[in-house]
Amino acid sequence: RQQNYGPRTVRELAPTNNDAVYMVTIADAQFRRRYEKFFSAMSDYAARYGYLWRVIGADPECREQFRNYFFRKHCIVARWMEREATTGDIFFVFDADVVPYRTHLSLDSWLGILNAASGGGADLVF
Repeated sequence: RQQNYGPRTVRELAPTNNDAVYMVTIADAQFRRRYEKFFSAMSDYAARYGYLWRVIGADPECREQFRNYFFRKHCIVARWMEREATTGDIFFVFDADVVPYRTHLSLDSWLGILNAASGGGADLVF
């Protein structure tokens, strides 16, 4: 049986009304104020393609458990996903200082690359 791992769209991967595509970043209140325009642009981009934009705050348990920022970031996202995610949801995690550049392009091309590299089973992109 041959499997097709060709490019797929976000909507093909999350086809039901219950599945969601999230664009996620982590930022505390001070960072949110400082980068408000960036977050507004990300929110607009997400809305354009039917994605959900979420800014996650710090998690005290992750801060206590991990000193390294990158491990802490993964911990925060994982704990948030445990509370919010349902089977079939797809997550793109962005650095908080990112702003959309090519707004005419959706995240579909990244899914194609991801699916080819992972054999079609990935649902989280950092």
